[in-house]
Amino acid sequence: EWLQCTAGPEGWLAGQRVLDYGCGSGALGLCALKQGAASMVGVDLDRRALDATLANAAVNGFADRVSVCLPPLETRAKDFDDFFGDFEEQWRLEETANIRGPGGDLPSLNVGDAKSDQFGCVLINMRKNALLRCAHHAVALCKHGGVVAVSGFMIDFEERMVIDAFRAAGLECRVNLDAARHSDMGDFRVREGYGMFW
Repeated sequence: EWLQCTAGPEGWLAGQRVLDYGCGSGALGLCALKQGAASMVGVDLDRRALDATLANAAVNGFADRVSVCLPPLETRAKDFDDFFGDFEEQWRLEETANIRGPGGDLPSLNVGDAKSDQFGCVLINMRKNALLRCAHHAVALCKHGGVVAVSGFMIDFEERMVIDAFRAAGLECRVNLDAARHSDMGDFRVREGYGMFW
């Protein structure tokens, strides 16, 4: 909804490379393509999510503009380590074990310093702990003047930690959490108990 409202076909997304970090089914990145982005890279630890992203890209006519990869090798075990309970922890360990060698048959996201590796828009929708862990390289992957949009954290007790982590990583966001009304908080939105900022 935010992408549709802020980035019409001739808006700021036009021609941009987009990173959908923690892509799941690829919905955010595919929406960015529909709003004029040139290409999208989906990143997830779950190979089923990457398969779903590619399938959804094909159904929407974007197969030639979408690629997928695994999280950066050096942060793979931590970025997505935000599960609760033994079942989900076991799933994470098994999923990590399914990756053969440094990247198996899928490439890993390169978090280098080269400007060619940077994106005009980085979309991240994950839970709080995962957001805290990936803040530094998520901001580093966004080119100067680009947009990092962060969502998935609960409001009223997680937003300050997440915003502080992204600000410490270098993200300039105009958010005032001390405003009396949500509508006065700046680049911050609330929907069904979850927050988003950019």
